[in-house]
Amino acid sequence: MNYQIMSVRDAVSLIRDGDTVCVNSFLTIGNADAIAQGIIDSFHETGHPNNLTLYCASGFGMWDERYLFDGVCEAGCVSTVIAGHFSTMLSVMRQAKEEKLEAYNMPIGVMSHMIRAAAGGHAGYLSKIGINLFVDPTISGPGINARSTRSDLVKRVEVDGEEYLYYKTPTFDVAIIRATLADPAGNISFEDEFLTVDALSTAQATKRNGGKVIVQVERLSADYIPAQQVVVPGILVDAIVVEPQVIARYPEYFNPKLSGKERVRGEEAEYWLDRFIKEVNGEAKPIRTEQSLIARRAAEEIEAGQVVNLGIGTPEVVAKYTATKNLDEPITLTVEAGAIGGTPAPGLGFGSSFGADFLCNMSQQFDFYDGGGCDICFMGGLEVDQYGNVNAHESESKFFGIGGFANITQNTKKVVFCMPLTADGLSVTQADDGTVKILREGNVQKFNREILAISFSAKNAIKNNQEVLYVTERCVFRLTRDGLMLMEVSPGIDIQKDILDVMGFAPHIAPELEKQWR
Repeated sequence: MNYQIMSVRDAVSLIRDGDTVCVNSFLTIGNADAIAQGIIDSFHETGHPNNLTLYCASGFGMWDERYLFDGVCEAGCVSTVIAGHFSTMLSVMRQAKEEKLEAYNMPIGVMSHMIRAAAGGHAGYLSKIGINLFVDPTISGPGINARSTRSDLVKRVEVDGEEYLYYKTPTFDVAIIRATLADPAGNISFEDEFLTVDALSTAQATKRNGGKVIVQVERLSADYIPAQQVVVPGILVDAIVVEPQVIARYPEYFNPKLSGKERVRGEEAEYWLDRFIKEVNGEAKPIRTEQSLIARRAAEEIEAGQVVNLGIGTPEVVAKYTATKNLDEPITLTVEAGAIGGTPAPGLGFGSSFGADFLCNMSQQFDFYDGGGCDICFMGGLEVDQYGNVNAHESESKFFGIGGFANITQNTKKVVFCMPLTADGLSVTQADDGTVKILREGNVQKFNREILAISFSAKNAIKNNQEVLYVTERCVFRLTRDGLMLMEVSPGIDIQKDILDVMGFAPHIAPELEKQWR
C-alpha cells in the first residue's frame, strides 16, 4: 500500500515552502475545500507553508475571498498564480492589480494540455491557440501585471514554415485533488462528482516530478472499485484525507443529475435548472430587454443537429430561445469542463450540466474543440475594435482571464458574439410590432477603434475561413476581410443616430442597407 490515510493537518505538512501546487478544479467545482482550509489554518498558526505557486488550468474561487484556494491566496502564503480564469478569484484579482503577487494567464485548453504533456515527460506543448492574442509574446505575453516578468512560459516559434506558440510545461511538487471514494488499494473514483477535470494527468505529472499527490474524498470503501470506474489509480496517490464537503453557499452539493448518474430531459431539465438557481444563486436575475433581443436574434443562427458551446452571461440566454425553433434534430450543448449533452448549469455550478450524455476529462474536451468539433459557439465580449478583434478578458479595473474563450473561438466553424452596442445605463424597449427604441444610451461604448487586449483575433478567423457575427440589441455586424460590415438593423433604429454615432469607428455598410439609408 503506497498511500496513507491522513488528517488534514498531516496532509498539509507534506507541502513545503516554495512548492508549486497544482489544484485540480474548475472554478467552484472540484475544489478540495478541507485541504484549502487546512493550508490557511497552518499558515496562520505556523507561517508555513508559504511562498507557494498555485497552478490551475481553470480557476479555484467562488466569488468569495474566504473560501477555497482563493482563501489560501487571501491568507498571504501564495506568491504566484498561473491560471486560465480569474473572475471567480476575487483575492487573486485584487492582489494582482495591487502588484502583490505574480500572476500569469493562459487559455484553459492550453493549460489543460500542458498538464497532460508534463505527465508524458514533454518539455513543452506546441499549439496555434493563442497566436495573435494577448498571450503571444509578440503581443504582450501571459503576465498580467508589472511584476509578472517570466519570459520562459511562452515562446513564438516556427516549425516547418508554420508559426506556433511553444508553452513550457509545468513541474508540480504537490497535486491536490478532490474525489468521492477511495478503495483499499488507494484507487480513486469520482462517482458523485460533477467533473473529473484533469485529475489523472495532474497526478501523473506530479508523480513524474517526484511530488506528492493528496486526494480529499468523501468516504472510504471496503470493496475494490471496478476498474472501469477508477479515475486515479492508487499507485499515484500518497495521501488520502477523508472529509465531507464544507463549502458554504452550495446547497444540494451532491446531485445525481449533475454527476451524470441520472438522465434529465426537456421540462425536467428546466425544473432542475430553476431550482439550482434559486437554491444556490438566489432568485434568478430578470433577463434584461437587451439580453432578450440579442439572444433571440443569435438563436436564429442555430441549425438542426449542431454541436454548440454557450459562453457565460448573455450567451446563456440563447438556450432559452432554441427550444422554440422546432428543429428536426435536437442540438447538443457542450461545456469546456467536459460535459456533452444536457443543460449547462450557471453561476456557481458553471462547468457542470444537468443530464449530460457524456463526461470526459477537460483535456479531451479541448481536443474536440481544437479539432473543430463544435459547429457554433455563442460568446460575450467587453469590446470590439475596427478590425473585428474582441477583448473578453480584461477591463481597466479587472482582469477576468481568457478561460476557454481562446480555444473555443479559434476553431469553431461559426462564432457569434453576443453583446450590446453600449453598456452601463443602457435602456431599451421593444414594441409589440417589433420596433426597437433606445430609451437611454449606455455610458460605455463597446465598439472602439482600439481595444485594451485581444482575446479573439479577426486575422486568425479570416485565415481559418470562420463565419463571425456580432449580434447586438439593435443591429448585426459580420466580419469581412476589410473589417466589420453592418448587415442588419432592427426596425425603429436609426443607423446614424443609434449606431454610427455611438461607435468609435465607421463600419462598412452592406449595399442593401446603404441604399435604404441614403
